[in-house]
Amino acid sequence: MADLRVLLADDKVEERSALRRLLSASELSISWIEECSAGTEANSMAQDLGPDIIMVAFEEPIARALKTIETLAVNKSTLVLAVSSLGDRDYLRKAMRAGAKEYLVKPLKPKELARAIQEVLD
Repeated sequence: MADLRVLLADDKVEERSALRRLLSASELSISWIEECSAGTEANSMAQDLGPDIIMVAFEEPIARALKTIETLAVNKSTLVLAVSSLGDRDYLRKAMRAGAKEYLVKPLKPKELARAIQEVLD
């Protein structure tokens, strides 16, 4: 697998840092990880940087996350993953309908994250 370019879209800086640490421990080959908030900043950075994967925080209230995923998923070459502490099936369905290719529930382990990303890439 080639080096991945990853964009983390979450309004909470501490959550982005936690995801960055997970990615670093995941043994994935990553060339860069950029961070931003959800919404227009995520859309703008995705257009400018062309990441392979965008991980979007999916938390209450979910309207902002849904809109972010819908907008990002328009670009079919970018894979959008929702990362959430909300394990209910209804949230999973909403994220997938919006265009997320995977729905990951926290807490995550590095190997679990790497496996999910590899499956999405395959």
